[in-house]
Amino acid sequence: MVEVLNVLFAHGTALVLAIVVGATLAALAIGRRERFFRPRGGWRIAADVALALVACAALAAGYLGLRVHHELRERVAAWELRSMATGATRRLADYHGMPVVLNVWATWCGPCREEMPALNALADRHRGHDAIVLAATDESIDDVRASKRRGCP
Repeated sequence: MVEVLNVLFAHGTALVLAIVVGATLAALAIGRRERFFRPRGGWRIAADVALALVACAALAAGYLGLRVHHELRERVAAWELRSMATGATRRLADYHGMPVVLNVWATWCGPCREEMPALNALADRHRGHDAIVLAATDESIDDVRASKRRGCP
């Protein structure tokens, strides 16, 4: 399956065009008793065109969904996170195959501060059991430490 997706994304535009043309031709042939390219009446042509458009829209939506999923997976896996405790930099891809809870938070976010003790308890409960809980922020380490000194979890 991975090889198929790689081919799909490497040759995306031409492949989608070929799939759309093939699907359109197939949609025109489905359910018709006449030979494939025989002339048809007005309402049958309209029905064929509508069916072809629906097939093309479904294929395009499926392709775009796969493309977005693939792109997001690649970008998220490349995220680099720096440990506040050790300063070590890790990528999310380093945790491949492990369950990961990723919490994006901010010191100014009230609900984020409220959920932090529960996330810390979850991390303690699963430490060493091949699961990881990560809390990520785009704030500086100094801001996070100042927030902790003010009593935020």
